[in-house]
Amino acid sequence: EFKNYHDNLQQLTMVWNHRFTPETYLATEFYYEYQYNARLGGSCIKLNFAGTEFRCGPIIPGLSSSFSAMGQLQHKWTEKDFTSVRMDYFNDFQGQRTGYVTGYLTWSLGLTHMILDTLKIRPEVRVGTSTNKKPYNNGEDKNFVFGLLDIVASL
Repeated sequence: EFKNYHDNLQQLTMVWNHRFTPETYLATEFYYEYQYNARLGGSCIKLNFAGTEFRCGPIIPGLSSSFSAMGQLQHKWTEKDFTSVRMDYFNDFQGQRTGYVTGYLTWSLGLTHMILDTLKIRPEVRVGTSTNKKPYNNGEDKNFVFGLLDIVASL
């Protein structure tokens, strides 16, 4: 149950990983999340730095749930380079997690390059769509495309 302005999600998870060759690997994950008396859109948003004002969606009476599945195929090209192709599906049945009752599909293509043993760079392109609503850009768009760039340092 929703308490103190935060979700209290319960989660069932199934993970399956398979290595096809020493260079090619598949990770698959399935999630079922649920909560009783959740708020539309999830945890409340703080409106000021003092944390005294919150914006909260209305309570959704009873059980709210969501389902997601992810598949990620990775191939290692060299000792320092690999690519990732990822597909995600997420369905927010009552709008508890995202504020919209809809399904979401995303596809990603990424490259990881190890600059040093402790430093890597990861550019990625991601494309997504909603199955029946316009949840992006304040309810104006059903689809999105964006690029990401991570630089990760391990200490």
